[in-house]
Amino acid sequence: MKKVFLIEKSPDTFNTIRSCLEENQVFYSQFKSLDEALKSGEVPSLIVLFVNKNSGDINKEAEALKNNPSFSRIPRIFILPFDMIGIIPHNEIISGQSLFQVPVDKLKFLSTVSKFLKRSPRRVFRIVISVQPEESNLRYSGISIDFSETGVAFESSSDLPVRQKISLSFVNPKNRKRLLFKGEIARKASTQPGGTAFYGIELKEMSDKNKKDFINFLTGEE
Repeated sequence: MKKVFLIEKSPDTFNTIRSCLEENQVFYSQFKSLDEALKSGEVPSLIVLFVNKNSGDINKEAEALKNNPSFSRIPRIFILPFDMIGIIPHNEIISGQSLFQVPVDKLKFLSTVSKFLKRSPRRVFRIVISVQPEESNLRYSGISIDFSETGVAFESSSDLPVRQKISLSFVNPKNRKRLLFKGEIARKASTQPGGTAFYGIELKEMSDKNKKDFINFLTGEE
């Protein structure tokens, strides 16, 4: 099981990061210091380290990770205070890994975590979506639950059959751009009679532009 080590020195920021990880079902262990984590007897798949406003402390901790054989190749994310970014060159903190500034961009943080843990990007996000069955002029609305590289989960009071080919559209709130994709209703789970149903759409016939637009939406790039 892949696990993240959270080494926290800022309770407010830690609560935000912890909420992100729990929402996306990422397992983690919490430590008060890097030394405590190094002595835990476990080796994580990723380290998230909250640092103080002291460049000497950052370099010291980066060096401790570099010199520990079990931790030297573990991907890591440094989270710096909002007024510290740019004080230290990125490559002096850690080469080839990631650096975030408080307040942390949750979507980009989760995308980085997914990359390091080799998980498919996933975005838990509730927005209005529109579903139009193939060869029909009718459009049905629903509320998204989450998005992944392969599809979209949503809930709706509309009755849509499994294997129905559809067009899916929604507006990216970040740039107000409407996105349109082809797909198929892959699964359906009904609640009580007359209530909403939960659906899973499998995306189909994705062009290169479709794939780029969707990944950018998932990762918050645009």
